[in-house]
Amino acid sequence: MTSHAVVELENGVEVRQLMNELLGAAPRRRPELAREERFRSLALAELLIGESERFEESSPAKVEELAELARMMVEELAEEPRILARSYSLQGNARRMAGDRQGAEACFRKAAAVVSGTEDAIERGFYLQRLAGLREEQGRLEEAAALLWHAVGLFRGRRAAQAEGACLCRLGFLALRENDAERASRLFGQARVLLSPELSPDCPRVLAARCSLGMALCLAALGREGAALRLREESRKSGVDDVVPDPRSLLELDWLEGRLALALEEHQEAAGRLSSVRRRLFIQRRLLDAALCSLDLARAFVAMDQEPRIRDLIDDLRRAFPVSLDQSRADLALSDYAEAAREGRDLETAALESMDLIRRPLAILKKL
Repeated sequence: MTSHAVVELENGVEVRQLMNELLGAAPRRRPELAREERFRSLALAELLIGESERFEESSPAKVEELAELARMMVEELAEEPRILARSYSLQGNARRMAGDRQGAEACFRKAAAVVSGTEDAIERGFYLQRLAGLREEQGRLEEAAALLWHAVGLFRGRRAAQAEGACLCRLGFLALRENDAERASRLFGQARVLLSPELSPDCPRVLAARCSLGMALCLAALGREGAALRLREESRKSGVDDVVPDPRSLLELDWLEGRLALALEEHQEAAGRLSSVRRRLFIQRRLLDAALCSLDLARAFVAMDQEPRIRDLIDDLRRAFPVSLDQSRADLALSDYAEAAREGRDLETAALESMDLIRRPLAILKKL
């Protein structure tokens, strides 16, 4: 393999100028420039990785491009596995968010090969945290939880409070999906401490708000409506609107608000928010999320004695998404819930079973 020199730049201004030059070029020219010797700078690669992370919630395409440019700059430097590992992890997560699970798997395999050769706990935790997102989307929830717990241990050992808090927050939502509000509330409580301004001064407000709304959902499920309302108000006053969240994060917050309104029996409010979220999920072509949101909306309809409207939700999904196994599971899940409502069965159990059918591909075997 040919050896390449590494440029050590004098100061941050010079690094920023080089990045501006690189990203100011036409997109098709950027890979060629990134391989030129004057761009082969570890500092520049680090800056590109940082920029890639900044877009992680909002622009999968931007994340992947920036992470790949960073990889090109250091790909032949064996002593720089950290940047390679982070690049592959970022690209894997970007492809997951773009709906390309096969591409995501390929990137995560590359990340695993690099991570296995480093003892950098933060990098291993970063990889595990992103891989957990893919496993969750694949319905492999036990695996996702195991990966997140492993990442929690790594981040805790390095006192990376914000990363640890983000993982515990995700674990809280996994516990909520299992209808374990007690365990979820403990996880959200730990996460909120770690994400506080004292321990994580740079914590994104969107992440803190997400965690607070998760805790409010737990409190509502546990019958503590007053505390849930106070926490919702606290979340709304946190200043999230001041930073203009990216569309994907804003959608997730709106979805949580809709679910919380449903738990607090504010059915009209819930139906309005969930309908808006559902439309945006359709536009983003996120079938499984659209099905889960449709199930939340179906619960609101049943609470308002409008069970026949569930048929419209099913028809919308059929029209909007091509025929597939995922679509068939979504169709069956909503139909099962509507049948449970008509027959007066336990709707909490029916909702959990329908959610399981949407999230876990193998759950359909129970219907055979």
